[in-house]
Amino acid sequence: MNGNRHDDPHMADAPTDFDDSLISSVADAVETCLNRREDIQPVLSEIRNSTLRGEPAQSQLNELLDAEPALAGAGIAAARDDFEELLAATEDNGELSEADVNDFMSFWGRNEWIEAGVEAYRKGNAHGSTFWTSVGLDCHRRNNRVYVQHQLEWGLDEVHDIDAPLDTIWNDLLARLKAIMKKLEDEEMMGESEARFLANSKQTVEEIYAHLDSMDVDDELEDEANEGVRNGDGDSTGDGEASGDSSLDGLFGTSDEDDRDESHLGFA
Repeated sequence: MNGNRHDDPHMADAPTDFDDSLISSVADAVETCLNRREDIQPVLSEIRNSTLRGEPAQSQLNELLDAEPALAGAGIAAARDDFEELLAATEDNGELSEADVNDFMSFWGRNEWIEAGVEAYRKGNAHGSTFWTSVGLDCHRRNNRVYVQHQLEWGLDEVHDIDAPLDTIWNDLLARLKAIMKKLEDEEMMGESEARFLANSKQTVEEIYAHLDSMDVDDELEDEANEGVRNGDGDSTGDGEASGDSSLDGLFGTSDEDDRDESHLGFA
């Protein structure tokens, strides 16, 4: 983030086509953060130390954001691609002084590491549930088998890190898909948005099938693999139900089209 917008010739003509209510909300959040920073900064430093020690820290940040809603609001605003322009608009509208803008940019530059945690906090409030904010996925071959390495992060915390054989991951994925489809057969469960999402996903499913078909798996090897699954050698759950935790975390991407409601924090 640029430390002083007036040093940047592109920022001098920053657009100001933001709603006045948005500008005022951001200005209020920034001003409050600056007024409260002597109390906020020591807590953020403690949380940062927790993350550096590899300790869970998202719950600590959530508590701070509950107590300091202006910090949450400023963090949500700071995640915007046009945040610098938005800050410039607060100055151009007389909501904040140049000194305030530069002070906040310095404050946030020191603490922008909490952005993923603020996003987790926002998602938790918007959905009333917790799920991933970032996903890591890779495949590698070891001992003549392909392994899938899969990580999930919830804000500041790593909540899932596995390194499992491909067949284990694949069978679990298929079992979860079957379980979801079975649940969605309930007419009360399936809503308009779910039906639309599933209809849109058909192309992706067809692309996966076509890709598997194009790999031209040898029929004999395929038969052996199927026999292994039937005999329990492929780590299959067998009955179509997911083993262990049956949550969907980490197996499916999520659309954010309905996930940007920020009105509860004043940034609609």
